[in-house]
Amino acid sequence: METLDRDRVLTAMRDSLQIPDARIEVAETSVLPVPRGRLQFPRETLGKPALSAQKDPVLWRGEVVYGGDHRYPVWAKVWVKAPCEKFMAAESVKPGLTIEARQVRVERDECFPAAALAMHCGAGASACLLSDPASLVGLVSARPIAAGEEIHPALLTSPNDVNRGDAVQVEVRGGAVHLAFTAKAETG
Repeated sequence: METLDRDRVLTAMRDSLQIPDARIEVAETSVLPVPRGRLQFPRETLGKPALSAQKDPVLWRGEVVYGGDHRYPVWAKVWVKAPCEKFMAAESVKPGLTIEARQVRVERDECFPAAALAMHCGAGASACLLSDPASLVGLVSARPIAAGEEIHPALLTSPNDVNRGDAVQVEVRGGAVHLAFTAKAETG
């Protein structure tokens, strides 16, 4: 048994993360002695910060593989930052309206790596990779976004097929009766 070495922890994390410019700071690690063996921190066991608490370290679960295929669990609380591009509102974005190209600008920053690896649209939209500002164009914000504020993909959805006030074709069939007319949509 041996004490968990922070340099080995950092090396295992860098090997797993595979983002050369990432900064990893270890806040604390497992304190109990661990078996001698190969230390690994799989990327999928890296916790994700809550949006409201990105300054707090996240839990990354790992393991020491020893004696063939035995595994001993370990953990570390870490801050991880990687170079990323953030989408910022170049001007105010009103909720319910589609985002236009002129409303989005890109800023280079450091982010938690999950943001750099894949960003998904909100629950109301099908998953999509947001790789450039053009990928935001045509989506709809669920809340107002002030100029200079980051545009979080989780708050975006696909636009409605029909909006309030749109002309819609209504067709009703019942037995031998068939009604067809144009109407005005009351809601989206």
